[in-house]
Amino acid sequence: MRRFWTFLMCIFLTSCQYFLFNQERTDKLVEEKMGEIDMNSVEQYPLFADCDETAEKIEQERCFQEQLLQQLNQTFEDLKIQSEIDLSDTLWLDLKINEYGYTSVAHIFQNTKIETSIPGLKEKITRRLNDSIKIEPALKRGIPVGIKVRLPIVIETTN
Repeated sequence: MRRFWTFLMCIFLTSCQYFLFNQERTDKLVEEKMGEIDMNSVEQYPLFADCDETAEKIEQERCFQEQLLQQLNQTFEDLKIQSEIDLSDTLWLDLKINEYGYTSVAHIFQNTKIETSIPGLKEKITRRLNDSIKIEPALKRGIPVGIKVRLPIVIETTN
């Protein structure tokens, strides 16, 4: 009986070492593969319904940009922005598109001139854009991923 327990103990001890060796090897392999992935680029841009998913990456990017700008132009026209002074300025809009294709405003950078001339503009834009644009998400190695897009928005008002 003592031999049996000794035998079981040897198997148990060697199997733990085997597991640890495989875990280390797996961790190393994952680390190597993560190093190969360029996290700043995607294989497929987010796609609107009018964009062709089989098109070249450059064409997908162009279609994404055009469709996004059309959506944003419509949104800003609907806001009917008014100012008491003439403005010709730019604000920067950071828009996040998550792995499910929903949009949200990450941040809006505007100068004090816009902020004082059009109070509440940030809130209006954020309220209007959050989840209002739904598209197919970007893909990285066939997996949906979120991306962040920075856009300049030119604000021009005349009295």
